[in-house]
Amino acid sequence: MTLKDIVTAIEAYADPSLQESWDNTGWQIAPMESSDECSGVMLCLDVTPAVVEEAKDQGCNLIVSHHPLIFKGLRSITGASQAERAVILAIRHGIAVYSSHHPDGAISLFGNVYLCNIFLLSIYIVIIVPVNKHHHIRILLNGPGLS
Repeated sequence: MTLKDIVTAIEAYADPSLQESWDNTGWQIAPMESSDECSGVMLCLDVTPAVVEEAKDQGCNLIVSHHPLIFKGLRSITGASQAERAVILAIRHGIAVYSSHHPDGAISLFGNVYLCNIFLLSIYIVIIVPVNKHHHIRILLNGPGLS
């Protein structure tokens, strides 16, 4: 499966045209060739230097995040901020970064289940809640895409 195949599947589910005008959904660090084979995908909420290092250690050449790595733009890349350090590391290690950020929380929450289906992954979730709140969790977990 190529990097382009994966992003095409993500965009079929979470159309980038639905983003808000101020948002930055899409390639944060594009691969030199979108036809490159994907060696592995790291899913995360935020791209940090630690996430990039873990992706490298796990042999992943694509990070798919919910929050954009580059949100307001970068005037320089000096390593002064966490975002700049993550950009430097991703480029150094040949890791592409794609963000799928949408204002609809359901796309984010259930999108992770959808992405795991694309990558043929299983999800195991451990939830610890107070005894008197367990009914709220049951309602949430009976939502679309979760079983």
